[in-house]
Amino acid sequence: MEYTVVVILNEKGEFMLLKHRKRGWEFPGGKLEEGETPEKCAIREILEETGYGILDHKVMMNTLNGEGGRGYVVFARLGRKLAEPQDPLTEKVEFFRELPPMEELSFPHDPYAEILEKIERLANSSSGASHEERFSR
Repeated sequence: MEYTVVVILNEKGEFMLLKHRKRGWEFPGGKLEEGETPEKCAIREILEETGYGILDHKVMMNTLNGEGGRGYVVFARLGRKLAEPQDPLTEKVEFFRELPPMEELSFPHDPYAEILEKIERLANSSSGASHEERFSR
């Protein structure tokens, strides 16, 4: 199984997590459908789970090999709200500067810290650049 994890930053540099009704806090994402690229999966899953569009999406990591298969991490900027979440298991969507406690995360063994370090490096690598310039590199 292949899946995509989507890390979305808003204009304040905060990252999006959604609260799954049964599992807890997690990055949006899901399984790739047959013939689907990680980028297309990210666009579809974000709209289904959060109701938002995304901008400047880019696969930044493709080395996640969890118990459930191979994963891709797609980084993106927050687009505009297009609809209400279609997934009935999405309880709420919020933006964070730090991770919630590990016991509140859906998949505590996933490399959340590694993913967030990548975000921080991305943001710090061009601290003088605008948000758009940072993401277009």
